[in-house]
Amino acid sequence: MPENPTPRDLGRQVYYLHCMTCHGDVGQGLTEEWRKVWVEDHRNCWGKGCHGGGRDDEGFPIPRTIPAVIGPEAAMLQQTTSTELIAYLQRTHPPQQPGKLEKQEYEQVTAFLWHENQRDTAAVLPAPMVILFGSLGVAAIALLLLYHLRRVRNRV
Repeated sequence: MPENPTPRDLGRQVYYLHCMTCHGDVGQGLTEEWRKVWVEDHRNCWGKGCHGGGRDDEGFPIPRTIPAVIGPEAAMLQQTTSTELIAYLQRTHPPQQPGKLEKQEYEQVTAFLWHENQRDTAAVLPAPMVILFGSLGVAAIALLLLYHLRRVRNRV
């Protein structure tokens, strides 16, 4: 991790911790090739005692197809806005506890996914106009406060 990580850098870490198991080390989805790198007794995600959805299973049920989130197979990411993706992820992920992550973590992982899919990451990050208006708002409050103090002082 860089000394001053960007939201994208932080998003890569969020992906590694919360998304990679199902969506793959390079975002390819839960493919046969990806499962082959796991230890042998963890390769059948839908087997008894794992994520099959049976009463005695230890894990939460997962679908048979987990989509790619990076690359040409990540069609969903090409058809959505960053705001829509953040909202979708908050409602649905992680599947065992949707909404578990902080909003900032959903934004960071979206910045990472946008970058990896050659999408404009500026659409995910705070817009300069928002920062500008935030600064102008502070300046306006400061001017109003000075104006008020001047009026009070002139009355005395």
